[in-house]
Amino acid sequence: DDDLKVNCGHPGITYEHCLRRLCCYAESETPGIPWCFVSKERMDPQCSVPRQDKVNCGFRGISKHRCEAKGCCYANAGAERIPWCFQKPGKDLPEPKRASATECIVPGEEKVECGFTGITESQCMRKGCCYDPTGTL
Repeated sequence: DDDLKVNCGHPGITYEHCLRRLCCYAESETPGIPWCFVSKERMDPQCSVPRQDKVNCGFRGISKHRCEAKGCCYANAGAERIPWCFQKPGKDLPEPKRASATECIVPGEEKVECGFTGITESQCMRKGCCYDPTGTL
């Protein structure tokens, strides 16, 4: 099922490179469907969620480690507007952990956008992110 495919490569990956990653390869004419994808055997069954049913559990740029630490699934969707960090089916989103003051001491070039224009401090903190009122990265 194309909707459950999790990207395992990059645009233009060859059949041989895909297999070296221990992934499956099948070309598709449907835009946004990865040609190189994780096999069903390697997928966490709790994370087999159709694209349209994925509920965002992170933010743009979240790492696999940080996503999974929140109890969520992480999969390179290979398409825009499909969350890479998403909620496991039947699970409520975990209670967000407030970032500590020391976690928020980050040099400007290492900051990663975690919110959106106009986000309030409260909304930002509920996402487990650090709030910078200047809005500069």
